[in-house]
Amino acid sequence: ILETTRDNNDRRLNALAGVTFPRTVRFAREGLATAAVIARIGAMGFAYPIIVRETGTHTGRTVALVHADAELTGYFAKSDGETFYLIQFIDERIDEGRYFNKKRIFCIDGRLYPVVSHIDERWNVHGHNRLTVMRKNPWMQEQEQRYLTDPAGAIGAENWRTLEGLHDLVGLDFFGVDYTVRRDGTLLIYELNASMRHSDDHSVNFAYMRPHIDRITEAF
Repeated sequence: ILETTRDNNDRRLNALAGVTFPRTVRFAREGLATAAVIARIGAMGFAYPIIVRETGTHTGRTVALVHADAELTGYFAKSDGETFYLIQFIDERIDEGRYFNKKRIFCIDGRLYPVVSHIDERWNVHGHNRLTVMRKNPWMQEQEQRYLTDPAGAIGAENWRTLEGLHDLVGLDFFGVDYTVRRDGTLLIYELNASMRHSDDHSVNFAYMRPHIDRITEAF
């Protein structure tokens, strides 16, 4: 499990053909004043915009997308965290650049199970946003249904084989992967870890998800 930290994912997943994982650096504040923190980050060679978040946090609670030194300064001025991830933002919006897409799979005992293909107007795609966009757009739901019923067909057989091969690399009985397919047809993986929550909350409003959720529950 310790091998699936975001900075380790950067190191391991970028070694795979057809996979991009955003450049990710684990950064310790070490008691520095905010100005010194910004200067040290500036020397690392990131290009704005970048994502910054406290380590050990989930559900987007400490995440920000910053576009300039001033925004980064504001983030650190408000945070009392000690260690952070700096993540290079990669813009791979779909539908002529209008929407962001996050697909998720669970790997259980070496077998892949598609979970969601969430399309959203926000870059930080989270399940609680589904009712604001996806519920109003049937084409988004149709795309998700296709992914859930035929994931290899939806993302391409070669990409699906790449995802299947992750179990040999990761070696865990359970883990999840958040990703999208890039404009060039390769994979952009946002996150891989064993701390992803399985929930049936969304099936209340998206009934087509129910059999797939049940299949995951049974497998787990």
